[in-house]
Amino acid sequence: MLRIIETSQYIENYPVIDIYTKSGPEEGSTIAYVYYKVSFVNHEEQFPGYTTHYICTDSNGQRYIKKSDNPDSVNEFIQTASTQDDVIEFNNRISVEYTELMESHPELLEYLNELNTAVNTAVGEKLAEKEATENDTDPSAVQEQETEQVENNTDNSVQYASATTTVNVRASDSENADKIGQVTQGTSLQVVEQLVNGWTKVVFDGKEGFIKSEFLQVSTVQLPDASGETVIGTAKATTSINVRASASETAERITVVPGGETVEVYSNENGWSKIRYNDKIGYVKTEFLQ
Repeated sequence: MLRIIETSQYIENYPVIDIYTKSGPEEGSTIAYVYYKVSFVNHEEQFPGYTTHYICTDSNGQRYIKKSDNPDSVNEFIQTASTQDDVIEFNNRISVEYTELMESHPELLEYLNELNTAVNTAVGEKLAEKEATENDTDPSAVQEQETEQVENNTDNSVQYASATTTVNVRASDSENADKIGQVTQGTSLQVVEQLVNGWTKVVFDGKEGFIKSEFLQVSTVQLPDASGETVIGTAKATTSINVRASASETAERITVVPGGETVEVYSNENGWSKIRYNDKIGYVKTEFLQ
């Protein structure tokens, strides 16, 4: 909700909204494909956009947009419907118009990135204020906590996105871009940036890729901290190894240490080593270190 409120300050209006619908797989359900144009404050250009909604009917006969928790059969139905010729033709409007707009006005892409950064900063500040209010601590304690956070702030969290269905990974933020891969439902990827045009930049197979944001559920993972701990030595990765948020093979992957790279080691315990690599702290399997 904070993100919607902050973003709205930059939006003048939506001069165009076209909705194309198909019957959904469940009784009282509809798949809505929405093409729109948005006018930003102090910008003459109209930015094209596109989104898909799965609309259901509740027990009171009220319609609502269902975001997640769909059975596999429903997700498969929606995915199949989205590949039909009439839907693809509808979708292509946004891809062609967006590409042409960015090619003729390359400065607009920089504006979108700056807008996204400004919104992220504002949302972070609002969340911090909300948390401070809910904690209801005395002013001196708050001041002490803020000072400590400034001293220890080393970007100690990272965002991950979990795919809500099987979805394609593209080389750029366009449905016409080359497909560089595909992820299945439940696959978790590190988020590089959430773009205002409805795409999310992620880390896919060690490189950057793009996925439509509507097919992702984003969460923030707190990274390990090494404040007060002493580096006991250095080690060399014998192969490319995953750095994880905790000492578990199922923990979120923070980054990858290429084979031959040197890392700082804080501790070794139960087959895992706590390390620092490129200012990121995490855990790797000790067997892959020399």
